Amino acid sequence: MESNEKQKLYALRKAQLKRAMVSKFYFEAVFIEYAMLEDRTESLLRHAGGIKLTDRKGDPLGLHAKINKIKSCAPFAEKKVRKRLPYDLLDEVIEWKDKRNSMVHALMKNRADGNELKAVAEQGRELVRLVENAARTVNRYFDERASQNTAAAE
Repeated sequence: MESNEKQKLYALRKAQLKRAMVSKFYFEAVFIEYAMLEDRTESLLRHAGGIKLTDRKGDPLGLHAKINKIKSCAPFAEKKVRKRLPYDLLDEVIEWKDKRNSMVHALMKNRADGNELKAVAEQGRELVRLVENAARTVNRYFDERASQNTAAAE
């Protein structure tokens, strides 16, 4: 998918998330948030360069695996990157994902607690905002560094 198409799709999802939250469609919001977090973590890995985005079987990495890669790969250990993308934030995303998964798996076993669902959706929206901002800054840093390395090699 081209960058321009990707940007339009991402903007569409952001608008859908906003509508879902305003309309109190918290299940929809949580699913959009998850997709956006998957997208931003994958973007971070792509911009870092040279990082495999599939598992041993060739399947795409899930959110938890992407976060583990981010926490373990050298480009993300740089002080500038750590400052904008702290481990605490990544840990919060994993905790949120686990809450979201528990809610989804319990959906048919017990009655959904509307307040809990709302809280998870609101937390997800904030995490999307934080990860989105961090990804924008870190990706720009990776792109500038790659550009400097290319210019130095010429």
